[in-house]
Amino acid sequence: MRHKPTCECLKDYSDYLISDRNYQPIRISTLEALVEAVKKAYEASTPIRIRGNGHSMNGSSLPRSGENLIQTEDFSHFHFGHPNTVTVGAGVAVWDVERFLRRYGYRLPVLNDGGKPASTIGGYLSAGGLGSASAIHGGFWETVVSVTLVSGEGKVFQCRPEDAIFPWLFGSMGQLGVIYEVTLTILPLDDATQSYPAGVAGYIGATQADWEKIAWFTLFAPQRLQNEVLDLLADLQQRHKHVWKIRPAYLYNLAFKTFNPPLIHASQETLIAAGIWGTPLRSDKFDAISLAALESDIIVMSYLHPELRRYLQTELSFNPDALRLNLGQHVYSAFQDLKGRLDPKYLFTPGILTDPSIAQEHTL
Repeated sequence: MRHKPTCECLKDYSDYLISDRNYQPIRISTLEALVEAVKKAYEASTPIRIRGNGHSMNGSSLPRSGENLIQTEDFSHFHFGHPNTVTVGAGVAVWDVERFLRRYGYRLPVLNDGGKPASTIGGYLSAGGLGSASAIHGGFWETVVSVTLVSGEGKVFQCRPEDAIFPWLFGSMGQLGVIYEVTLTILPLDDATQSYPAGVAGYIGATQADWEKIAWFTLFAPQRLQNEVLDLLADLQQRHKHVWKIRPAYLYNLAFKTFNPPLIHASQETLIAAGIWGTPLRSDKFDAISLAALESDIIVMSYLHPELRRYLQTELSFNPDALRLNLGQHVYSAFQDLKGRLDPKYLFTPGILTDPSIAQEHTL
């Protein structure tokens, strides 16, 4: 474990938010070291921030003053244990896992679009996770066999689909604990019969990728509302066309299989994820005032259409109450209750998905 008292300022994909410099980086690679680091933070009531590739736009991976920053890049291990699955460290980028699996004749059922590394496995899960293949396989949550999670008191949980905690992990943005590793379903390439490499283990190397600067706003809704949602977004895009260089609106279908995570959408049916996006008009940065005005209209739209949910786990938001408004009081309260059980001092990722004042009460 390595600590430094004064650190570089970090950014996330938004390139708008920036971290404090007064934080403690903690770079570790084993489950035992992770448990030790969390227990020490719990005893000292020190808030914990978790960072993979920092690909979100909401500041969840950016440390505030006095926080510990657990960096997951060395959670890069893998092993093939049970047929048609692979267990990988939470710090490996999703596309690096895909690239690695192809050497053995396998692939992931669902991964982020873009064709190059972005979110880590832990980050993708924490945001919910979807891609173009979700039309066939559902959200990323439908492909996860188990999650190894370290809670606020340093307890290790093996979370599986039958566990009550499991659906709440997807979209939780590091609020419930540190994800150490994830076991995933894998598929043979081109439906070919492959020899499963049972017992093979090691580490997956990281590849770097440069990403074009893009901003977006996404809405989840039941598939039966697809036309209505696309019309609403088209009107919104037209009214705010000065915000960015417009890209064509996007649409994902999320086939319903076993469940939808409550932090993504409470409806247990096939969903769509539709959105608008663009690139900066005149430089490599967006105008924050224009983005904030666009977000305000999206908040009003969501209020007027109760079956819409924003994808706030990945987006830049200027409204500190946006997440509670988006989830609704019932889901928000249930999540707060679960967080209180897994993170009694409210040390994980303060201010994201939870009321900052509640976190402060637990750390005073």
